[in-house]
Amino acid sequence: MEGPKTVIIYQLLRKLKTQGDISVKEADQIRSFMKDVYEFMFRMEQEIYGPNAEAMTSWDARKLLYEQFPVAALQDWYKAVARQIEKGQSGNFIFSIPIDREMLFFDKSALPALEVLEKYGKPEDRMEAIFVNPKVHSLFPKYFRNLFAWERLNKYSSLYTIRGKHAGFFRRPLRDPKSGETYTISQMINKLSLIPVMTNEGQGPSIAFLNKTRYLQRAVPYVDIKTVNGLSFIFTNEEGISIAQKILDISLEEMVKNALEQNIIDKRIAKELLKENTFIEGLIDEGFVKISLKYIDNIVKTKLEWEATQKTVEDEDIWLEEVR
Repeated sequence: MEGPKTVIIYQLLRKLKTQGDISVKEADQIRSFMKDVYEFMFRMEQEIYGPNAEAMTSWDARKLLYEQFPVAALQDWYKAVARQIEKGQSGNFIFSIPIDREMLFFDKSALPALEVLEKYGKPEDRMEAIFVNPKVHSLFPKYFRNLFAWERLNKYSSLYTIRGKHAGFFRRPLRDPKSGETYTISQMINKLSLIPVMTNEGQGPSIAFLNKTRYLQRAVPYVDIKTVNGLSFIFTNEEGISIAQKILDISLEEMVKNALEQNIIDKRIAKELLKENTFIEGLIDEGFVKISLKYIDNIVKTKLEWEATQKTVEDEDIWLEEVR
């Protein structure tokens, strides 16, 4: 006999097929069923492999899972969602896809939908997290600022962060608790009139890209939007674009050469860095990051000084023309 959760899922599946979408509340309900599965599997994992493990096997846990939870129905749901995304569709049903990697590790029911989303999903549906520095965070109204958490990402970076719990969170309707007005994260970000600076598309977590983002986080209004397929899109505003543009053509080769000349790295490490052009644990130390940030800053200052001199010369030429 089908349980009540199974009945609900198949009812929503029929609604998706006949009407093309479900409500936000219904999408949240399906995702809550997935969360129940995850929490059960997590507990079972502790019982099977924990220090006080009981006589529970993986097979026993799997049998209990299918007996107590609507796993087969969830699998059917996410296969249907994947088909909708492949056809170029979007809607509230997207909110049913969890993007919590730990949750998906314990139960892979939603994985087909997430994999299709990574490949075919609309840009706003693929957003996974938003990172902003204090210069940008201060521009938001208080009710929106409160959604961010101050997060230490690594020993070089701390930023205000919103991490989505589900796909499409960027356009999910939210409510201002004070006024009751509805808004989306997308609307709030768009109000900043952001200008794209760079992306890691095609290069992965390259050393040059990471060092440039670390510099921008300190120097200009900074927004980093990450997607479920591992892309990172860096933005600034009118105030920061002049500085941001000055660092775009700084290469990894320049950073490595500078660090080598400063005796921060040796020739062997320099060769490895240039060969891999990715983050290599153990090779990238604090000294290399600091000297690279200083190198970038010196280039920016030199370019700004040159521009200031150029403007002075141009102004003097204009003044002389007027005198004549």
